[in-house]
Amino acid sequence: MSSKINRRMFLKGMGGYTLAIPFLPSLSSIAHAQATSPTLKFSMVLTHFGRDYGRWYPDLTDSQLTATPGAYIKKLSEISGPISHNFGSSFDSVRDKIAILRGLDSMNAEMVHNTSLPTTGCSSLASAASGFGYSIDAVLEESAKFYPSLPTRGALRVCPHPEKTWDDFQAWSFTSKSTPGQGLGYDWSVQNVYNELLNPTNVQAQAARNSKIRGATNLVMENFRQMMNGRRIGSEDKRRLDNYMSLVTEIDKQLGVVAPTCSASNPGSPLNASELHKAMFKMEAAALACGLTKITMHSVIHNNDNPNDVSTWHDVAHGGYQSLMPGSDISWLAHYSKWNMELFAYYLNLLDSMADVNGGTLLDNTLVMTGNEDGSGNHEHYDLPVVVAGAKGKFKTGYFIDYRPRPLLALLPGQPKQIFFAGRPYNGALVTAFKALGLTETDYQKFGLPGFGRYDQHRPDLTEHYRPFVGARVNDTLPFLYTG
Repeated sequence: MSSKINRRMFLKGMGGYTLAIPFLPSLSSIAHAQATSPTLKFSMVLTHFGRDYGRWYPDLTDSQLTATPGAYIKKLSEISGPISHNFGSSFDSVRDKIAILRGLDSMNAEMVHNTSLPTTGCSSLASAASGFGYSIDAVLEESAKFYPSLPTRGALRVCPHPEKTWDDFQAWSFTSKSTPGQGLGYDWSVQNVYNELLNPTNVQAQAARNSKIRGATNLVMENFRQMMNGRRIGSEDKRRLDNYMSLVTEIDKQLGVVAPTCSASNPGSPLNASELHKAMFKMEAAALACGLTKITMHSVIHNNDNPNDVSTWHDVAHGGYQSLMPGSDISWLAHYSKWNMELFAYYLNLLDSMADVNGGTLLDNTLVMTGNEDGSGNHEHYDLPVVVAGAKGKFKTGYFIDYRPRPLLALLPGQPKQIFFAGRPYNGALVTAFKALGLTETDYQKFGLPGFGRYDQHRPDLTEHYRPFVGARVNDTLPFLYTG
């Protein structure tokens, strides 16, 4: 027993079985015993290329807003008609369960496309030296406090597409287990997600297969007990063997997770992009409702239903509000972002239609966020489009909340109709989410870095503007929104 037995050797010794271990929680039994399970689940919907700035927010002047400490607010119920071009009638039934946030800025001067900005609070690439290499979903997935007991899937990450052609838009999740910047994969096929998690026949077959493997691990554990009680084994070998058996124990726990008796309809083969995303949203909602996971991440890639629309949304997005649809005063970007938000409204209404085992609806008991790596389609990472929903008991919803300090500080005064005004760090939205989900600063701060994300890469001329929100204040929650 003097040679170290590694994970690969163990997996090869399991009679040809292949074990997938996407999530291994802390090995500390004390940490698990002391943890309390938060009520809320977490779901994020990622969109891309920004939005038409002028058609996103409700058309309100400062005189129509109410000043409150740290923010300017307006009840969404007091806005007659649609909230805005992008928030149409499909949001009416959930108006009191959403909050539209304005004035949240990236603290990075590096203006590039980076799909992990909404999840990491950093617009530098997560794998780069200047990046922030771990995301909110990964921190939650790896937290014994958020997951005191193992689910079937730590996180369900999806990027629906019929051909899996958008690999560049899957890089939003990065693990924080050891070295930052290790990307986590995603599911692109709605049928695969159904078969793995919600097809009753496949779930039963997997349970039977796991039972056989657990029988093998039980034999290994019995041999371990006998060997550890032997007098001849040295202390160093006991340490090595104990480390090895800790792995076996965790594998056994994972295999012993029993999927709830819960299912969803077979999604079949959706005919267009909208139906594909809606089918995947149904799988995510079912997974949350059934307790198969408490985390979902959904990337709405750049396609839509109309074959006459542009083939590459990236190009027209760079035209911003100036790139108009033929014969219209509506920009392509406004058209595209409205399509995105209609899908988001569908998801919210779906969650709100489903009862949750903890009482209320699934939306009530889920913290839902949107994220986008761009502000306007032109690589401006100011005033990022952020919507939060649900989180009953933790968030004050039913409001438009403007976080830009007054007097307003113009950032891009040379662009008509596209003038940005400096706000406060977007990172605060992620910190607020962590605290609403039951984590403390010591849970999400890693590698000696304060707060969450990067705070030191903004334009030098904005140092004084952002000073009240950084330094000792990086762990402050967003005012008014958070009720804790």
